[in-house]
Amino acid sequence: MKTLSLIFLLVCPLTLMAQIEVTAQGTTFKLPAISELKSPEALKSAAATAQMAAQALSGESAGLNTAAKATESDLNGLSGKTKDYTDKLDNYNKTALDPYKEDLGQYTTNLDKYKSLLGPYNSDVAANNALPADKRDAGVVAKLNSRKADLDDWKGKLDTWKGSLDTKKAGVDQQLQAVNADREDLLQQYATVRAKLNTIQAKLKLAYQQLLACKSYAEQCNTTLKANYPTYTGIASTDWFGTSVWKGTTADLETEMENLKALSTKVFGGN
Repeated sequence: MKTLSLIFLLVCPLTLMAQIEVTAQGTTFKLPAISELKSPEALKSAAATAQMAAQALSGESAGLNTAAKATESDLNGLSGKTKDYTDKLDNYNKTALDPYKEDLGQYTTNLDKYKSLLGPYNSDVAANNALPADKRDAGVVAKLNSRKADLDDWKGKLDTWKGSLDTKKAGVDQQLQAVNADREDLLQQYATVRAKLNTIQAKLKLAYQQLLACKSYAEQCNTTLKANYPTYTGIASTDWFGTSVWKGTTADLETEMENLKALSTKVFGGN
């Protein structure tokens, strides 16, 4: 697709238009400032050139519209991929992270309770050991041994639980890496589509502005021709600007610009 270019000034209705340069379908159309056109022939030629430039732009606009529709498809596809990602993230949270966090919470509660019993037990053992051997009560020693057996059994279960949690955590982390990889891929796709969107929007806007500028330029040439050379009979024919092709071209460009704007707001939140 050829690059479209335009140099023009937006002027008030009574001000003659500045120069316009349009490149379309491999041809560059140079339209001088209307104030520089000093003969009826020059005005007629410039008006005719403006129409030819617009016709070339019309031919190129079909390709722009096709590119715009492709971008619309990319934007719609991005919405679907975003939903796929959020579904995967929700599934990760529900089936992996949340169960792990719940299990970890229960383990932590039991570990804290174990520690709350271990401290007093150690203190009681230390107090009993501080007594002379002949002063130690056999019943107290038996209870301490029973408490130790219970604590050791609990500690063994906690260690097994911790090992299970570590294994589960490794799986959760692996799933998170996959989710994050999908996220990074999605962000990259967002960046690519956004760049494509910005490019096609700029091209559509430029083509639309060029077409309107060519029409205004041709009309001003003919108006100036009639005003300054009322007896001149060679008014340039610029009827194409009223044809269905002209109307369809501008209407299609307007439609694609609106479609992309709406989809952009939907996908990017209008940012």
